[in-house]
Amino acid sequence: MLTTNKRKVSTNTATTKVEVVKIGQDLHATQVTVVVQLDGSVPRPAQVIPIDAYRDWVKALQAQHPRAKFHSCYEAGPCGYGLHRDLVAMGVENRVVAPTNLCGRRKTDKRDARKLVEALDRLVGGNREALTVVKVPTPEQEEHRALVRQREALVRQRKRSVMQGCSLLLQHGVRLNAKWRTAPVWKTLVDSLPKWVVNALECWKNLAEACDEQIKQTEQRIDALAEALQVRAPFGVGRLTFLTLQLELLDWHRFNNRRQVGSFVGMCPSEFSTGLTRKQGSIDKHGNPRLRHTLVEAAWRLLRHQPQYPPLRNSTPRGTDGPGARRWWRWRGAWRSTCGGWRRAGRVPSNSACASPTTPAGRAPSPCRAIRPTPGRLLRQANRHCPRSRPRHRPRLCLC
Repeated sequence: MLTTNKRKVSTNTATTKVEVVKIGQDLHATQVTVVVQLDGSVPRPAQVIPIDAYRDWVKALQAQHPRAKFHSCYEAGPCGYGLHRDLVAMGVENRVVAPTNLCGRRKTDKRDARKLVEALDRLVGGNREALTVVKVPTPEQEEHRALVRQREALVRQRKRSVMQGCSLLLQHGVRLNAKWRTAPVWKTLVDSLPKWVVNALECWKNLAEACDEQIKQTEQRIDALAEALQVRAPFGVGRLTFLTLQLELLDWHRFNNRRQVGSFVGMCPSEFSTGLTRKQGSIDKHGNPRLRHTLVEAAWRLLRHQPQYPPLRNSTPRGTDGPGARRWWRWRGAWRSTCGGWRRAGRVPSNSACASPTTPAGRAPSPCRAIRPTPGRLLRQANRHCPRSRPRHRPRLCLC
């Protein structure tokens, strides 16, 4: 009887028409660990497939279930989006999701793949909070974004080289900042320090100068890219900063409210609330760190170069001064500028007066001026950017 029942079960499983196939993938450089779930059944045991044979394996699985709809997902990581584009071309609805700790302190590839397919099952069923789907850039967007990120990596490498030289000088009783590379200071160091110390410093100096040259060439390529894309930066924001915002955000229209914008840049306050007690702390720093750093640097520039700007004075807490107040305004200014850019890009029609001929050539209206498409507000917005009716206290660095 047991043998007969097993045969019946296997026959029914083979003849059942599968409508949805879900694949959880744990992607690595040489292999892919996959777990398959057919419809709402129990996930199958995990399989380890070489990366070179994985696409053929997916095609064979599609041949077994020709009428089924395929869903798959894998975590974003160093392997990029090549597999995602191949799966989409094969007809698979693939999703790249944000990496999370799925298995606690017992982490294995098989457990990760199983947790991914279980979360994907909930996501396909309508639970949008089961996984955080990553916006996949197009190949052209990825190429442009890599150029901006390359410049950031070169700047970090130059800073490390300079700090290594400062550390070496401090070991020998010489306290200097990054200016030790300048010609007058360097000549003094060569005459006063031992030869082996000078040789070590020269190594770090050459590395920093090589980074300077590479940064200069990369910035020229970024300027050419901005010219080709016709980037129109708003008042007070440089083209490099605005281009970085555009390439990191990819699409302003994917946000529905200010909370989503703040969460994406990691500027939502941390919170510990229970019962009648509510406690909010510093920002949680989730989301895109590059975008957050760019916004914070822009806010610091405004705070440093125009501290008397009226909106800045009004938004700073009264009766407080010092690093705490400046840090508070830094996050507030960066968050407000991001939300203003979202309002400008997602809510205002492209044919409104914001893009009127009265706008100075090569500059776009400030993204923080959120208006409703009513005739009176549109007219005032057009007059605000007219050179003849420009406000008296227009700041050089407007971010809020």
